[in-house]
Amino acid sequence: MWKDISTGIREGMVQWPGDRRVRITKELSLEQGEGANVSSIETCVHIGTHVDAPLHFITNGNDITKYSLEKLTGTARVIFLPGIAEISIAHLIELEIGEGDKIIFKTDNSKVNWVMEPFNERFVALTSDAAQYLADCKIDLVGIDYLSIAMPNDNTAVHRKLLENNICIVEGLLLNDVEEGLYDFICLPINIEKCDGSFARVIIREQGWG
Repeated sequence: MWKDISTGIREGMVQWPGDRRVRITKELSLEQGEGANVSSIETCVHIGTHVDAPLHFITNGNDITKYSLEKLTGTARVIFLPGIAEISIAHLIELEIGEGDKIIFKTDNSKVNWVMEPFNERFVALTSDAAQYLADCKIDLVGIDYLSIAMPNDNTAVHRKLLENNICIVEGLLLNDVEEGLYDFICLPINIEKCDGSFARVIIREQGWG
């Protein structure tokens, strides 16, 4: 059975400090006697569950449309790292991470239903040395259970280490009731040309289901 691990997009949801808040506007309304309901949305593409493209931190980097479906689908490994304030290389070196892996980190971020909560400045994320280790391992994709793979004080360095090595970054995953293990994985960001990221629908299922 497939499980959706992505957030909905709604007004009032948490966003990175300074990013544009979600605003959903009813442009046409059946209740007002118009021919259809038609809505528009105004927000930042790096909100809720989303994918970062290289262009997010690299001048002339690839936009969100350039990720291959092979990179965005396949087998993903959920790794649970409870009780730590940050994910450093010391937490990774014994995990047998290999080339082409898709790694999703479940942390203490998942203890809270954070989507409608105020921004948490102390969320768990990767350190720069951990990002370099994953780059050296040549993984395909890394995911995390909060709005960023990197802490605010190390944001640029961590993102650049990953994106410069063609590692897809998926942020804002909902993992509170997901167990550690291997899963079939599908992540589909919207193809927005010349864009540095996109919200995404991400689903998983335990391997072995037909």
